[in-house]
Amino acid sequence: MRAVTTPLCACKCSPCSCSSSRRSNEYRTWRPRSRRSSRGEDGGRYSEEEDEEEGSSSSAEDGTSAESALAGGGVTFKPQQHRKRCCDDDFSSLSTRLRCLLAAVIVLLVLTAVFVPLYYFVFREHLGPLWRTLFGRRVADASSGGAETTIGGTTLDETLAPFQTTPAWKPQCPEAPVLEWNRFDCFPENPDVDLRTCEDRGCCWAVTNVRNDKDGPAAREHYRDHVPKCILPLNSGYRIAGAEESLFAGYEVPLHRIPSPSRYGDDITHLKVRVQMQTPYRLRVKIYDSSEERYEVPDPVIPVEMDLGSPLVHEGDVQMYATSYSLGSDPFSFQVRRTKTGTVIFDTGVGALVFAHQFLQISARLPSGLVYGLGEHVHEHFKHDMNWRTWAIFNRDAFPEDYSNLYGSHPMYMCIEKDNNAHAVLLLNSNAMEIQLQPTPAVTFRTTGGVLDFYFFMGPTPEEVVRQYTEAVGRPLMPPYWALGFHLGRWGYRTTDYVRDTQKKMRDMNMPQDVAHVDKDILYKQRLFTLDQNNFATLPDLVKDLHRRGQRFTVVMEPGVAVPRGEPGPYAPLESGERLGVFVNDTWGTQPIQGLGWPGNIMFPDFGNPVTQAWWSEQLREFHQIVPFDGLWITGNEPSNYANGSVNGCLQDNLNQPPYKPKTKGHRLFERTLCMDSVHWFKGSKHRHYNLHNLYGKAMSQATVNALNALSGGRRSLVMSRSTFLGSGRYVGHWLGDNASRWPDLGHSIVAMLEFGLFGIPLVGADVCGFYDDANEELCLRWTQLGIFYPLVRNNNAIESSAQDPSAFSEDYQAVARSALKLRYELLPFLYTLFHHAHTKGTTVARPLFHVFPNDTETYAIDKQFMWGEALLMTPVLEPGVVSVEGYFPAGKWYDYHTGREFSDYKSGQWLPVYSPLFDPNRPCNLHVRGGSVIPMQGHANTTTVSRRNPMKLLVALNASGEATGDLYWDDGETRDAQLLEEYVYLKFRAMNNTLEICSYQYKKLFNSTFDELAIMSVRVLGIRRRPARVELDGYYLLSRRQYRWHHSNKVMDLKQILMPLRKNTTVRWFMS
Repeated sequence: MRAVTTPLCACKCSPCSCSSSRRSNEYRTWRPRSRRSSRGEDGGRYSEEEDEEEGSSSSAEDGTSAESALAGGGVTFKPQQHRKRCCDDDFSSLSTRLRCLLAAVIVLLVLTAVFVPLYYFVFREHLGPLWRTLFGRRVADASSGGAETTIGGTTLDETLAPFQTTPAWKPQCPEAPVLEWNRFDCFPENPDVDLRTCEDRGCCWAVTNVRNDKDGPAAREHYRDHVPKCILPLNSGYRIAGAEESLFAGYEVPLHRIPSPSRYGDDITHLKVRVQMQTPYRLRVKIYDSSEERYEVPDPVIPVEMDLGSPLVHEGDVQMYATSYSLGSDPFSFQVRRTKTGTVIFDTGVGALVFAHQFLQISARLPSGLVYGLGEHVHEHFKHDMNWRTWAIFNRDAFPEDYSNLYGSHPMYMCIEKDNNAHAVLLLNSNAMEIQLQPTPAVTFRTTGGVLDFYFFMGPTPEEVVRQYTEAVGRPLMPPYWALGFHLGRWGYRTTDYVRDTQKKMRDMNMPQDVAHVDKDILYKQRLFTLDQNNFATLPDLVKDLHRRGQRFTVVMEPGVAVPRGEPGPYAPLESGERLGVFVNDTWGTQPIQGLGWPGNIMFPDFGNPVTQAWWSEQLREFHQIVPFDGLWITGNEPSNYANGSVNGCLQDNLNQPPYKPKTKGHRLFERTLCMDSVHWFKGSKHRHYNLHNLYGKAMSQATVNALNALSGGRRSLVMSRSTFLGSGRYVGHWLGDNASRWPDLGHSIVAMLEFGLFGIPLVGADVCGFYDDANEELCLRWTQLGIFYPLVRNNNAIESSAQDPSAFSEDYQAVARSALKLRYELLPFLYTLFHHAHTKGTTVARPLFHVFPNDTETYAIDKQFMWGEALLMTPVLEPGVVSVEGYFPAGKWYDYHTGREFSDYKSGQWLPVYSPLFDPNRPCNLHVRGGSVIPMQGHANTTTVSRRNPMKLLVALNASGEATGDLYWDDGETRDAQLLEEYVYLKFRAMNNTLEICSYQYKKLFNSTFDELAIMSVRVLGIRRRPARVELDGYYLLSRRQYRWHHSNKVMDLKQILMPLRKNTTVRWFMS
């Protein structure tokens, strides 16, 4: 009988593990493979593990080991039988399971990697509504006796348990009919919503036949909102969820969402309200997600505390505001009020707070309907129409021909309270948004992301509001002196000779001009940083000739870098940019997104990427070596993209198609720009274009200014940007875009100019005579008469429009235009001083009348007149065929600038006719001087290079008390940070008691001998009733009769041929007989 050897672990698997070393010593018995194919009968792939298991099983049945077979003298072909080893079977079984499990895990990971992105970017927004439609949640309605109610198309708050037995939330609607002016919209995306849809959302249906008799029936013009029929319930929003927590200079309050239907999905359950008393005049109220970090605007960074060196700091400053919030009542709301008067300036108790992932809304009652600001749009008037108007804010390349969103984003407004105090409110948010104004008066902010970050600036005067606002977002730039001269350009200079001929015509007409502009005509195939050698090979020589004549040269710049196709030779900006990774990437962040522009396919530099700054600077440096330009004007930086997203389209995800789209121009947010899910780098973090879109133009402006600063050394340069954001005024000026040669656009330009002064961008102006269409002579001349008082004056038009430079019109036109431009050049020292104050104190340059006369309520609606500073009043002609216009003249003395004659002297403001001839070179504009002002002036010339060497003169306009004040800031006109370096001279003027005092408060020798020679050589005094007996200079020098003269007809005294150096304190005294 054959002895059978039993393995040590035959039936006891626990003592041994049947290790791999033990198994490796066993010989595997060979058995022939059956004739079946390598695939099993069931079609499955053949497995070698099955052979192993079958071989192992048959060997066990025979009870013969491999060793005994070998001992018998060879290998037997009959499967040997051996005892079944439990540890072998267990190991084989376990190994198979592990392998199956590993395969399942791998398959699961692959499916997850494939389907999760597909779900997130493609199916997410569709599956939810489909699921809710098929399987709408049913909740028990206690009031209906347990009947089930399906809430289709609506998602209950996630904090409700699936089997909650408490009664379902029901909207609490007003018991009495709600007046039209007091309704707050619960369905803003559809003004034609019906009753059932409204109630399904959890909103209240308003009775529609009750109107506010005080304001009359709501108008139904196409640009107005429909009066809401579906309004917010009284019990939705958030409630206080805990105790107030004290913070440094403020406090925080936790909020919890009231369970109610979600209007746009993904509502945030837990919020916090942070209140910061940053300065005595600035308050911050921030509402944010307390459980998860969300996107917030990274620039500008508003300081928490005021600058101790700020002129707004006063000893004993008392906090000008107080805050309160609803305690013990739902829903949560807060109020901001002025401590001195008790006026509530912002009350959110009128509408529910909504804070979802992609929809944020808050409404507030305002103290009055005198609201200004909110841009950039075409506004008919400076004071907003509060009768149901919604203004979308989202940077867009569009013609300013309707009321849609335009190039810049400025969600800031100023409000004049009933007691004439002023304040401003800023929402620091860069997402697409809309702001609705209604006759309550009230405002509603709706934005598609970020947080609700409000800043309140308490004034209390309009000018102080602007000073406080610019202290927060950044003081305006100090322009170079030459930038205040006349600019001339066009799109359509086809060759260098065309530009040269235009410049020669200007000189032949003796027409002042400082800056020549050229458009994309000079570029080779309209590609950035190239020069068309066929048509503009001699352009660099022309630029050098302009420089010799004391003029400057400015070229256009766009962000789009061309992507040439099928052309020999490299395009260096593209190749280096791709190598360094400086472009905005597509959805996946793997390759640059491509759009369409003038050169064809284009890529967009990512100006938030630090690498891009160095690359952009290098490209501008190399281009400057080809064309030695002095400034740049940036267009298309909204950014503009003719491909609507990209050349490959955009994914249908929740960024490109958010649950709520504000009333922006077009059907999709990505129209005329990039896909919303394209990838940027900004401030060291990755962001989606959805959040950064409105910041793109400002980021490009900063990068361009930095590059030009490196090129120009310590000299100031000029950059004009079409797209702007909060704080852009620190870096650039702004022109008002692609306006048209039409009379309405002429009037609209005043409103826009005043608004950008409010936004802290005082260096602003429209294209004189219009950009598109053909300007006739009357329109162009009236526009020139207005344009000389734009802070930034440029005549510029499009390629298909007829020429509109002065040489294109009659000699009569040229004579008036020449006189108008010479008048501007005479006033440049005064204008330059205004920019000094804007740069150092944050004040406005072109100023609404109510900024100067805040207690005169008649000025609140005036936007056809404006002022330079507090001294000069402009009353332009804005309609065709008019030779007289009516202007408002506030209380006090006003003088005609051209004659010096007293025009008005009333104790209260008056509307008076102003003679306005079209072709009169002696009266090229309607300009009046306010009594009590001293205006520094200088002899005119055809360039500022020459005019700055001309003698100075003073215009002294006495008020009823015989007094006047003024000042002059003067530096070399181009040194950067001259104020900080104290390389300037500052003079103050004061006239009283028949004495003019000139005090020099700061002096440094900057201009070599030229500065020492610069002096005030003449003085004109308005409002002297009688002839002076004698005039003395510095108490000892008696002026001769040839040096002073008094005019009886207009009561003006002229002092000439006198010498008062700017570096000296001087006194002029006149003695009456």
